[in-house]
Amino acid sequence: MWARLNSDGEIIQSWTRPAPANINGVIHKAAIFNLWDAAQLVAVDIWTVTMTNSQADSTWNFTSSPVLAVTKDGDTVTGVTGTYTSTLRPLKDVYSITVASTDGFSVGDKVAASGTYSSAAKQGTIISKDVTGDNVEIGLNVEITKGTWANGDTVKGFNSSGTALSPAVSTTISADLTLLSRGKQWDVTQSVKQSQESRLKQYDWYYIRKADNGTAVPSAVQTYRDGVRTEAARLETAIAATTTIAELQAVNISVNINDIDPLTNAVASDGWPEDL
Repeated sequence: MWARLNSDGEIIQSWTRPAPANINGVIHKAAIFNLWDAAQLVAVDIWTVTMTNSQADSTWNFTSSPVLAVTKDGDTVTGVTGTYTSTLRPLKDVYSITVASTDGFSVGDKVAASGTYSSAAKQGTIISKDVTGDNVEIGLNVEITKGTWANGDTVKGFNSSGTALSPAVSTTISADLTLLSRGKQWDVTQSVKQSQESRLKQYDWYYIRKADNGTAVPSAVQTYRDGVRTEAARLETAIAATTTIAELQAVNISVNINDIDPLTNAVASDGWPEDL
């Protein structure tokens, strides 16, 4: 990544990949980003960005475009740095909720359908606000962590600790909810279902043969398939019980029974049954 500075040492342009660059009316080919050394680029006020961190695993995180900053020694520019900011993906599904008013609600606030967050039957966290093309706020995008919300429900605001906002903030849902995105619990559950399907499918032919000509299915095959279903059910229960992304990451959906942990040498007592 590269950044162009003006005479005051301020960033006025950036590139994430080589592209033609108009520098003071001179069109430079994209090749300069690969062929010129750092000193040659700096001579035309282009600095190679030094990243201060790496992008987080996109499986579990959203990562923003890097924030660029100019480093100086006194008034002398010494470099340009870039820093990624990451946020964990929601654990639960996110819904777009049209409300009578978004006034007083902020991203990161918790919401509930009653006056006390901890005891509310319906809870959620505001991920973002829904806006029109004219940037008019019309709703809240909420990770629903508890209960089933519906048109007509009251939405009360709380801070990230679950304490009611002061002054009190409240509105009403004015339309049916729209599913905006699936949470990580759903994603991981689908992976378990797909694994179960692939493990069962390889032995389906035994049951087709039995239906076709009456040949009995070996007991070992039935035991294996029962074990696959048992493990899938165990994993789905464990996934549903998680309350944080860290807890979800700790659910190992790939381990086979009797696998040996390379760090502890412990033998897995739960897991997918071994293939026949």
